[in-house]
Amino acid sequence: MKKLLIILLLLPVFVYASVSVKLDQTKVGMMQTLFKPIVLSQKPSEILVYPNLEKIQFGKINIGNSYFNVITGIKNNKRVIIVDSNNNKNLTDDYTDNYIFESMDNKIYDFTTINYNFEGQNYEYTIVLEYFLDKFGYFGITRKEDYVNINDKRYKMFIADTNSDGVYDLENIVLGIDLNSDNKYESNEIFKKYININGENYEVAEVSKNGEKIIFDKTNENIIGNVGYEFPENINFADKKIEIKNNKKWEIILFVPLNKEYNKIFRYLNDNVSDKLEVKILLLVNKEEKDNIKEIFEKEYSNLEVTLIEGINEYEIIQEKMKLFYPHTIIILNPDNKMVYKTKAEIFEKEPIWKIQMPTLEEEFNTLKIFIENILY
Repeated sequence: MKKLLIILLLLPVFVYASVSVKLDQTKVGMMQTLFKPIVLSQKPSEILVYPNLEKIQFGKINIGNSYFNVITGIKNNKRVIIVDSNNNKNLTDDYTDNYIFESMDNKIYDFTTINYNFEGQNYEYTIVLEYFLDKFGYFGITRKEDYVNINDKRYKMFIADTNSDGVYDLENIVLGIDLNSDNKYESNEIFKKYININGENYEVAEVSKNGEKIIFDKTNENIIGNVGYEFPENINFADKKIEIKNNKKWEIILFVPLNKEYNKIFRYLNDNVSDKLEVKILLLVNKEEKDNIKEIFEKEYSNLEVTLIEGINEYEIIQEKMKLFYPHTIIILNPDNKMVYKTKAEIFEKEPIWKIQMPTLEEEFNTLKIFIENILY
């Protein structure tokens, strides 16, 4: 009886700790996802109807639980690629969608919308066909999008699969929530697993295979929010912990890859560390380089506190929790540990393949100089 009472008392907590949202508007447009090569052969693997082309080759692409035949060849000295987008084994009726003539050196050939059935439902999935490094391939640019209510606030939100197979799973998705309602997605609003929504931390717990239903669970993981929010005192990743103690100093956190281009910034920051300013460098390196790099920093940049991020797995974890966008991110914290500046990447959605725009390294260097020379001192 006591056990039952405890379970009943805890039930409202679990309900409150989870948020379920539904996205059912399929739209064209996304950042470029995984390029999947198409294996070509000289003969079809089944009976097909197709136009007469020179040097014809046959292949398949896989979307959902379905495959779609592809042919490529030469006509009038130009390359042609056709996808059986309605999957009727007849590639002569697909001309209007993707019967494309392009010069041999043109990289992108076509946007093609495929109709497929997945678990008894019909869906559309738009791909970009490419000829890249002497190989044909494709990548998906389809997303699910809608307006959703999270904790009584309304947000625009999207989800897309990142491995270009039309199936959504926790390992291969990217999401966005327009937290400031400015009708565009920015760096702190793009995520794969963790997101800070108005000061509360969530992780993606479940996603339906069709991408229409997502469940967020509240988490005790420390995830940084936007400018104006207090920075967490520590960020855990792999076997490391990054500690940001409230010591009443200004703090600059610089997240960069191993590259000589950043030496000028390192030197400048090293010369400006003082009783008013601390600097932490999160440096992305290969495991083979770490001992040499640590020695260089201890010798040349002894005033900088350096944490080495070894390899892509550690990078992805810390990128998620700190909402960092490669290749460089600068975070400035005031003496009360609140974030007053963070490098912002903006996503431009006007074209089907979204573009990411960030400040240049020189612009970021100038931002640091303005802050140190005009605000700090």
